[in-house]
Amino acid sequence: MTLTAPARWGSLIVGLSGAALLALILSGVLSHPRIFRDAFRLRLDGSPRLREAELHNRLSVWGLPFHLVVSLTGAVFGLSSLLVLPVATLGFHGDTARVYAPVIGPQVPADGRPMALPDLEALSTRARAVIPGARLYYLGIERPGTRGARITVEVTAPGRLPRGEDVYYDAQDREVGRGRSVTGPVGLQAYSAAAQLHFGFFGGLPVRLAYVVLGAALTFVSASGVTIWLARRQDRGRPAPRLRAAWMAWTFGAPLALLLAALASPVAPVPWVFWSAAAAAQAIGQARAGR
Repeated sequence: MTLTAPARWGSLIVGLSGAALLALILSGVLSHPRIFRDAFRLRLDGSPRLREAELHNRLSVWGLPFHLVVSLTGAVFGLSSLLVLPVATLGFHGDTARVYAPVIGPQVPADGRPMALPDLEALSTRARAVIPGARLYYLGIERPGTRGARITVEVTAPGRLPRGEDVYYDAQDREVGRGRSVTGPVGLQAYSAAAQLHFGFFGGLPVRLAYVVLGAALTFVSASGVTIWLARRQDRGRPAPRLRAAWMAWTFGAPLALLLAALASPVAPVPWVFWSAAAAAQAIGQARAGR
């Protein structure tokens, strides 16, 4: 969410994109009454346009649970920042820090005086004792070497979709709180489980590979859906050459812009390179459409 735009704008763009994707998925299912009946009838012997439509419809159905989960959770995470103020106003007397507290954990007051870190292995052992059979997943240190250090130890819960428990310590070896993603309120467990589902952080390598395949399918469905719609507009005598050019420039230009930004990242800011390349792709597309 923050790779190509500032955090606030990036999360807003991602959230709106997720909401738009969810709306397109639901409208696509509702507009095709035979979509489930024809789920396993793949016909590839027609014209290229018909083959594209067949693949679009079949991949839409085969990956529907994945498509819905990814779009819904993406919309929720991306737009969550817009919900903080209303939630804080209604339930916490306007205190936004209390809304974020269950997610980011308790804070340790900053204190720059030097102080050695406690025994991290001992802290990890104590954290693993929180959940039977837990394993160490993550250990993070903020402001190391000072009295204001905060040490986060995250342990995974075997057999549970929520990722695990966060245990927080200060520089004096004292536990200052926990992020109860497994043993806490239902809302916090649901938030953690949604993150696991969105990113595929469960089930090991088979699930990761399945997410790669299903993600590629969702990419094709999204791109081909708009292409098919534009083609049907043209068949009805309402062509939109500039809109088609803009869509094709974004579909093929954005991945190339990301690749270019990655290659140039050692010497140039990623957002500047990405948006410059994306704008150049749009300019080229519109120039060709105007011929």
